Amino acid sequence: MALLDFELDVNSVDTTARPDFEPLPAGDYEVVIIQSELRRNKANTGAYIAMTYQVVSGQYQNRLVFDNINIHNASAKAQEIGRQSLAKIGKAVGVSKIVDTASLHGRPFMVRVAVRPADESRGFKAGNDVKDYFAVSGTDTPPAAPTPPPAPASNSTAPWKR
Repeated sequence: MALLDFELDVNSVDTTARPDFEPLPAGDYEVVIIQSELRRNKANTGAYIAMTYQVVSGQYQNRLVFDNINIHNASAKAQEIGRQSLAKIGKAVGVSKIVDTASLHGRPFMVRVAVRPADESRGFKAGNDVKDYFAVSGTDTPPAAPTPPPAPASNSTAPWKR
């Protein structure tokens, strides 16, 4: 049960308005992870992380992108790809060791999104597939610490001989 702190008059709400569920155009989007959940696959032979990203800038700000990242799979290749994806996200947000995906939440990074066409024969609508992950700066790792300035040019004579 959920006790509301207001009274909702259902006749005063436009229930005909539909949110925009059309896929985002292919491209790069700045996002943050707002939800991540470990789930078992349908065959119950492995597990994946169901990710929800929220676009944080640009024309599509606040739109959501969904992604499933395999972490345990009967296919070694699928598992390898999933773990590479998770590692790319970690590098993009500056987290080098991931034990809990909550450590990745709220940190901006970029995703490269493609459009998956509808498959009417299987009843699937068009959607988005995440193809890559990278840092907002365009590199796959956070910037390195600044290097110290070079030592000033010295006189060839040792200081104790001057």
